Amino acid sequence: MKNLTMIAKEIITSPLFQHELKHVVNKMEEAKKDKLHVYENYGKKFKAISSISEEEVVNLIREFLVFDNNKHWMGLQRNAKRLTRSPKKLKRVIKTLLDESLDLEKRIEFVKNSKIGMGKAIASAILHVAYPDRYGVWNKRVVDSFRKLGVTDKLNLKETIEDYPLVNKLLLEIIELLKEEGKEIGLWELDAIWGYLSEYSEEEEIETVEEEEEEKTKLREKQIQEILINNWNKIKGLENLELLMQEDEVLTEYEIQGVGRVDILAKDKKDGKLVIIELKVNLKPHHFSQLLMYLKAAEDKKLYKDFGLKGVKGLILFNSKDRRSEFVAEILKEYKIPIETKKYNIKIEVE
Repeated sequence: MKNLTMIAKEIITSPLFQHELKHVVNKMEEAKKDKLHVYENYGKKFKAISSISEEEVVNLIREFLVFDNNKHWMGLQRNAKRLTRSPKKLKRVIKTLLDESLDLEKRIEFVKNSKIGMGKAIASAILHVAYPDRYGVWNKRVVDSFRKLGVTDKLNLKETIEDYPLVNKLLLEIIELLKEEGKEIGLWELDAIWGYLSEYSEEEEIETVEEEEEEKTKLREKQIQEILINNWNKIKGLENLELLMQEDEVLTEYEIQGVGRVDILAKDKKDGKLVIIELKVNLKPHHFSQLLMYLKAAEDKKLYKDFGLKGVKGLILFNSKDRRSEFVAEILKEYKIPIETKKYNIKIEVE
């Protein structure tokens, strides 16, 4: 395994990292207020975990896991119910996680063995807001970024909570090297870099008017994805679908190697099949071919077996569609291709 400093240098000098570093630096001042609010509001409360009641701990974790409150991490609240089943155990786990008299390896092992539903994303987020300068975040977007940068193989990462002590050392090394270069980037900003980097595509480098419009559409689809995930259990028409999780994170932007990223992975509770879900603001014929490629690759790789499921099918959630798309959907239905389409509506009420 390569020296961590060497790997950190390779990361920060890579064109991909440099591209997103500039982006985050330009937005640092704008994001500063949110960062300080989260540190002040949640960091202090987590550090004082011993002095608050079990009921207050439950309320704290439920509140913290919501994206609107933590300002950085989407979908964590999906695990709130499991996490809060035993308030006493939850309090003990958070208290142990934040006990710096213990080695980090021992604390992570304790969290893992507690089996309360806390994985790398939630554990590292709590550590980070409590001690912003000592602990970075280890979640799916860091996993995706490390894959793109070739870090995963170099460190033999399992991409689970067990990797966190090693990953955190690397994150701290990256911060130190950036400081040596005069860049005052913290671990909060580094997490934002991974977020942008995990979604980066070389095609973004060349922008035309059409591509700018497509980028706006992607942004809208991302917003729809957040709304869906945050309200999944309340949405009519999705009752039979259960979001798939990896540790404590919803499986979104899941990469099928050599094909692309699917928006959401779910399980059909009725037939036990893996459901590949794509979100489209404006459904067009080529979106069906995209999903067909995902289904073919998932079938060839027996991806559904990785989740203990029995097969694979597709679902496109759309807001509007043209007549050609209707025609394609009818043909697929006629030939019994396992792709379903459903229209979504966003309702806003002002009282």
